Amino acid sequence: MPTPSPVTLRQELRQYLNGLKSAEHDRLVQAATENFLLTPEYARSEKIAAFYPVRHELDLMPLIETCWADNKTVYLPCLLPKPFQKMYFLPYTPNTPMKRNRYNIPEPSLPMNQRINTRQLDIVITPLLAFGPQGQRLGMGGGYYDRTFAFQNRATHYFRPRLWAIALEAQSHELTANPWDVNIHGVATEKAVYRYD
Repeated sequence: MPTPSPVTLRQELRQYLNGLKSAEHDRLVQAATENFLLTPEYARSEKIAAFYPVRHELDLMPLIETCWADNKTVYLPCLLPKPFQKMYFLPYTPNTPMKRNRYNIPEPSLPMNQRINTRQLDIVITPLLAFGPQGQRLGMGGGYYDRTFAFQNRATHYFRPRLWAIALEAQSHELTANPWDVNIHGVATEKAVYRYD
């Protein structure tokens, strides 16, 4: 059977995620999150970027709250103004004021001088709709993560950040990567932890 196109696959996976019953969704995400929290990568990380969940994305708020409890610094992505299609990361705490970006996604309402250099992040939890057997990532289609972390495709000596995802086994698919795609280094699902280094 041929691999579905990215457009078709995105549609199918959005339907699947939106169709999950709330209790089942929460159970699967909790199991995947717990598997990630048990990794040595999480244990030795101090600066972790996540994302604010919207629509069909998996809810990472329990993970974020655990990071706070473990005295880790959490960051959320913010969009650079148009015409730039990249992101920067600002700190996020329970008291951080928030605003909505042009896609109606909440992001920290803080001065840009508080942003962190992306290379100083230890782990970045990336949103995705599908992941492949070699760490390929099918994102939401905007390309923001690929452009923001494109330097990882140009250098072989970087150590940070490590790009991870929290996902469900049902999101595992055969994927064909484009030259500009940036692979992830690991995925935690409700059943296993996959590493691609």
